[in-house]
Amino acid sequence: MIEELWIDHQEFLDIPGIHLPDDTVTPLRFEEKEGRCITVPIAATRLRDFDPDQLLETEDGVILCSMTLDDVLVQAGECIGHGSRGFIAAIKPSNKTRLLWIAFFEWSNPFVELTHRARTVLAQSSLGATWSIELDAPTNISVTVDSYGRSPCSVD
Repeated sequence: MIEELWIDHQEFLDIPGIHLPDDTVTPLRFEEKEGRCITVPIAATRLRDFDPDQLLETEDGVILCSMTLDDVLVQAGECIGHGSRGFIAAIKPSNKTRLLWIAFFEWSNPFVELTHRARTVLAQSSLGATWSIELDAPTNISVTVDSYGRSPCSVD
């Protein structure tokens, strides 16, 4: 379901965290560690274990930027109607396009620029925070403060 929603409709479930094509979502907790805001993954949950009503709500992704990293297309942007929400999606285009993962955050703000350092995606939010996500381990994320001095570690 997760892969089909993105590939066919550019949508994803309204559940913050890392969405994988095996129909699991890994929620993330943010914590300050050694002066950095990093993620701590919470146990992955299969879609069949969610309340069915949660699976009816989706977000429409608007792609604002993209880049190719090796053989992976990375797309990022905002959610229609929610100015504080952003997403990053990693896709492996081939004969049959495959979704690798989608990272969806409620308080990231839209992502407006993508760069990379080795195999780490660097996504710049519209408020200037940099979200560093390991392409091959998308639950490993660190976030800098934005132009207001805030990060997900400081959001109540």
